[in-house]
Order: sequence, then structure tokens, then C-alpha cells
Amino acid sequence: MNRTNMFRFFAILLISTIVLMALSKITSLAMASFSKKEPVFAEGTYIGPINISSLNKAEAESKISENVLDWQKKSTVSFTFFNKTISVPMSVVHFKVASSLNACLDGEKNILYTEVDEQSLKTILFKKLENPELVNLIDLEKVKQLLKEKAGRLDSSQQTEDLVQYLKASDNKPKIIDSKRIFVNDPADMEDWLSSNSTMTLKPEKIFSLNDYIQNLDNDDKGFFIQCASAIYQLTLPTNLQIVERHISDNLPEGIELGYEARVDGSKADLKIYNPNHTAFVIKSEKISNHVLKLSLIGPSDPFTYQLVKKNVKTYAPRKVIQYRPLAETAANQNGKYGYSAELYKQVALNHKVFYESLVSKDFYLPIPKIVVENLKQPESDATSDENSGTENGATEYTANEKTDSASQNTTTGNTPNNEAANPSQTSQNGSSSNQEKPSSSTQNTNQSHGHSTDRNP
Repeated sequence: MNRTNMFRFFAILLISTIVLMALSKITSLAMASFSKKEPVFAEGTYIGPINISSLNKAEAESKISENVLDWQKKSTVSFTFFNKTISVPMSVVHFKVASSLNACLDGEKNILYTEVDEQSLKTILFKKLENPELVNLIDLEKVKQLLKEKAGRLDSSQQTEDLVQYLKASDNKPKIIDSKRIFVNDPADMEDWLSSNSTMTLKPEKIFSLNDYIQNLDNDDKGFFIQCASAIYQLTLPTNLQIVERHISDNLPEGIELGYEARVDGSKADLKIYNPNHTAFVIKSEKISNHVLKLSLIGPSDPFTYQLVKKNVKTYAPRKVIQYRPLAETAANQNGKYGYSAELYKQVALNHKVFYESLVSKDFYLPIPKIVVENLKQPESDATSDENSGTENGATEYTANEKTDSASQNTTTGNTPNNEAANPSQTSQNGSSSNQEKPSSSTQNTNQSHGHSTDRNP
């Protein structure tokens, strides 16, 4: 073999070796690349409500980000604070997608981690409430927790929260908020009440019904029930408890202050109160004496103070109704009773500054008319109609002139107070009634028949 051929042989051998080594390297790199392919999440893996099964980390992150962005655009949380409504956009919530994926466990439901921009939240509250003192009362940590939980579920349901329930916790130790004493005519009524209702509880976020407590009592003294219900109603007004149902009588009962009556009867007429708080209120009854019952409202302290103000208080004088009856009939007069109307408002104050006022009720009581009964006088023309027949049986004969003079004196007038003369056009001789005075602020209908007048039944 000559030198040239030997050189060619070694050249071919070298090139072949290099090619084989290169192919081997490329194959090993390809195999290594294939073996290092990013794994995917196992079946049944969730981040929040988002299913990321069979997705790798990059794909899962992209899917979560798209869902979050779409949810933020159309979701808000609304808060009410007395007469104000505050809408908080979900842009104040930041989603920690990468942290959620790093902490993710295969085949399980995992948390979608979020955080709330506190400064942005405070700015929204300041803008809506317009009172730094009110904002400082709000427990921002509770509000942030609510927003984080809603965002973590990507909850798109519309919900409204009462911001009063997110105030900073004050002294939750129960205390006596107020007490009222009522006079009881029959001590037995008090004993019956105390045997069943010495303690009544207004449960958190529940409606309290007074009829549930009184419908099984033995006594049926509606006046006593009205006294107790009115006292309870007056106790709950200067709080954040909400009146759901309340009734009043046709006429203001004796001993009840205008604007504070609550009528209950154990069946239809009820007093219902809603407790929006997370803590209970208690109404405690105790005997002071045989005729005095004390009712106390016990509950948590409140950062606000409540004032009750009556406005547009009016009094309506009773009208006078005269009833004419035949001489043979007798009836007693009826004393009139004044009517009243008033509007009751609740003012809410913080540090002696009123920031909210709402109408509680408009009460109206019609007056009871005063009824005066008078007897009809027999017309003299009827009494002497037969006297001109002659002197039979010793009767005296009157001349036509004498009869005319006698008849001309037969006149009946009514005595009316305040220098008001009776109007003959309003008086009939068949026993009807005449109305002499009508209050301008109210309307009353009086049904009259055969000498009887009937008061209206509103």
C-alpha cells in the first residue's frame, strides 16, 4: 500500500469517527430534551374554581389569568351604610397566580391566593362616606377578608353587605340600654306575664315576634298587652334594631305617648323586630310592686347614638253631634275625645354630630265626636188640632186668631256652644242628628238612623 492510499484510509476513518461521534451526541441531546419535557397537572387539579388538569404550569397560568381578568371586569361588591350605597370594584383585589401554582397539589382543589390593596379600599370608602371618623370605625381587615374570599372563589353573584356589621368591635359585654316602667291595673296580669315572659331573646339575624310570647297567656286584657308592646317598641327604637311589623289603635290609648304605641292581640296584630346584629338582645321583665312592671332592653354597646324626634304634631278637636229623640226615649251623652297625628324620626349621630335621619312612622288617631242627646218637643199644632170642634164635654172653643197666635209661638232652637246657632235645615223631626262642627284636618262619616249616630270605623 502506497503512502497516498494510506492517507486516504486514515482520512476516511477519521471522518467516519467524527460523524459517528456527532450522531451519538445529537441522539443523546434529543433523548435528554425529550426526557426533560415539563410535566402536566394530574386529573382533578383545581386552582380556586378553575380546572387545570392536563395543563403544564405555563398553560395553567395563562388560563387562570384569563379567567381572573374576565371576572374582575364584571364583578363588584356593594355595601350599604344607612342611606348610602358603596360599590367596591374588584380591581382592588390582586391575584397571586404564581404563588397559587407553586403551592398547588396534584389532584386536589387548591386555593387561589389574593390580596387587597388597602389604600385603594380606604380611598373608595372616604369618597363615599365623606367622613373620616366613620371610616376609622370600620374594621378594614374584616372587609378585606370578605373581598378575598369572594375573589378566591371568583364569585360573580351580586351581593350587598351592611357595612355596620363590619365596624370595629367595641365592648361586647351586654349592658342595660334602657328601661321602661308601666302601671298594671290587675296584678294577676303581671304574674301571668312574668311566669312566661320574664326573659325574651331577640336572636342574631332573626325576626322576633311578640305574639309568639303572648298568644299562650291566660289573660286577655288587650290594654295590658298594648302597654307591654308599646314599652318594648319604645325601648328598641333608639337602637339599630329594625321594626318589621307594628300596628296602632283607632284612638290613642290612655297612658301611651303619641308616636310610641304598638298594638298586639296575640293573633293578627303583632310587633315584629329584626335583629341585624351578630349578637343577641334580651328584654327582661321584673316586678317592682304589685302594680308596677319594669321592662329593660339588654344588648351590646353601639358606637352611634340614636335620638327620636317628633315632627308635625297636630291636634284635632272633636266635632259635636246633636241627637234628637222622642220624649219617651232616653240616652246618655257621649264625651268627645281629641284626635292626634305626628311623624316620628330617628336621628343617628357620631360624636354628637347627626349624619343620618330616617322616618320611623306616621301615626294618626281620629277624634271621637261629642254626642249631645236632646228630646223632641211635641208641636202645639198637633196638641190643639181637635180643640176647635166645639164645646163638647165641656171643652173650650178657641178663635182662629187665638190658635194662630198659639201656633206662631211653637219654635224649637238648639243651644250650641261657641255662639253657633242651630241650623234648622240640619235638624229633622224623625230623630236624626245634626252636625255642627267638623275638623278641617280630618274626615269623619257619621251614619244616622232613627235617633242613633254611629262613629266611623276606620
